[in-house]
Amino acid sequence: MIAPLQRGWQRARRRQGIATLLVATPVALAATALALRLGGWDVGTVVLLAGLLGAAALATWRSRRLDRHWLVRQLDRHRSVQDSADLVFADTATLNPVQQRQQARVLAALQQHTPELRPHWPRRALLLAWGASLLVIALAVGGPRGSGGAVAPSAARAPAADTTPPPRLQSARLAIRAPAYTGQAERVQSTLDARLVQGSQLQWSLRFSTPPRQAALQFHDGRRIALQRDGDSWTAAWTAAHSALYRVVTTPAPREQRLYRLDATPDQPPSVRVLAPDRSLVLATPGQRQWQLQFEASDDFGVTAQAQLKITLAQGSGENITFREQTVTLAGSGTPTLRRFARTLDLAALGAEPGNDVIAQLQVRDNHAPIPQTAQSSSLILRLPSTEQVQGAELEGRVKKTLPAYFRSQRQIII
Repeated sequence: MIAPLQRGWQRARRRQGIATLLVATPVALAATALALRLGGWDVGTVVLLAGLLGAAALATWRSRRLDRHWLVRQLDRHRSVQDSADLVFADTATLNPVQQRQQARVLAALQQHTPELRPHWPRRALLLAWGASLLVIALAVGGPRGSGGAVAPSAARAPAADTTPPPRLQSARLAIRAPAYTGQAERVQSTLDARLVQGSQLQWSLRFSTPPRQAALQFHDGRRIALQRDGDSWTAAWTAAHSALYRVVTTPAPREQRLYRLDATPDQPPSVRVLAPDRSLVLATPGQRQWQLQFEASDDFGVTAQAQLKITLAQGSGENITFREQTVTLAGSGTPTLRRFARTLDLAALGAEPGNDVIAQLQVRDNHAPIPQTAQSSSLILRLPSTEQVQGAELEGRVKKTLPAYFRSQRQIII
């Protein structure tokens, strides 16, 4: 391609891009003015950047549309080219002699006189775009403003600055009153984190550096307890039925919203341990008349001084078994948190006979209110051998003593 034609083609593409920018830019500016009016500076800045990028992309696309096919069509419109513009871009080696002579004539004509390839300025589109955009900008900037629209900071009247500092927790007082059955004294602490017994009553008393309009305790499960103003203090009360996380929130918002923790420890049920006998099933010895029982009961806040010993007498065998129950109250010894209970059962008074089973079980209660918690020991069984079992045992004992002596005498006779 000859140099004058190359320069003319570049000037045409450049004018096409500039003309597109001149038409698209006022549209982007008008959209920016509307965005500033309706959405404020942030929205306006985004719209301006997007509009300018869109205008640049449109100008690039329109200038690239002036490709080689467009250039051939433009050159064919001129008489000096003789409708042979496509030969300008053809390889001379691939042309026949006639086409080569025609190519030489076209190149010589273009070298002597390069036609004007630049498109005309779109004056009507420019006037329409700039006129409409200036009108939109004037209305957006100078038009009447509603109460709901966001305005540019330069045109808006700045509200009076609030010089009151935000509230800050200055002092705290947390009173904890444990349930009466625990025997714990009321305690007061200056920290808002606490470990306490489940069911304790809490009383907050807070003071702020700047009095807030409202204050509350906001719990993690969504519960909200309003703080009531009492002079310079803000108070609230709550019964800790479970562990919780909470914050102190105010209006206006405080400088910091630290998370506090309340660990509520539930009252554990009592536990019972058997001290004697050392096994759950005991085989009575022949002629045994008494059975000694010992238990140990413990609890975190105390066991009642009395316990119930349940005694069951099982009589009969096979399907003809009958049960007779009675309950005996035992008095414990020791501290409330660790008590011992003992009882020696008179088997004859219970009506126990050979072949019967005596079953004992201790039940204790703690001091939990309003409903005490109970615990039971494992069942202990004293099995009295029947008359047949006693006779069989005696016979077996005699055999064990007699047979060795018999075999020793027989051995001596044989020898």
